[in-house]
Amino acid sequence: MLGFVIGLIIFVSILIVISVLAQNSKGGAGGPMGGGATSQVFGVSRSGDILEKTTWTLVIILVVLCLSTSFLIDKNGVNENGVPNSVNIDKAIEAGAGAGAGIQQSQPAAKADTTKK
Repeated sequence: MLGFVIGLIIFVSILIVISVLAQNSKGGAGGPMGGGATSQVFGVSRSGDILEKTTWTLVIILVVLCLSTSFLIDKNGVNENGVPNSVNIDKAIEAGAGAGAGIQQSQPAAKADTTKK
């Protein structure tokens, strides 16, 4: 399900880019990208209104899709310290590379004593 939502996010993002480039409000790329044809069919003011409403609708859809991914991500993959569980970290610890590489999941870094005697 998460992959489907991410695919929708990519698709909507591409549509937003096309919609923004098609707008001809301040001398943008509307002419070379075919924006002139839409202004001939609908008239200048109507095509601008339609493209602007389309852009805002797509942006709202994008925001909703991005927020929905936070509900779809598995949050059970976190240990008691809030560190994400990782197969790679577990394999490194089992292989003994954890101590040499400094990978410690549950031990915070020790503070150095900076007082002079």
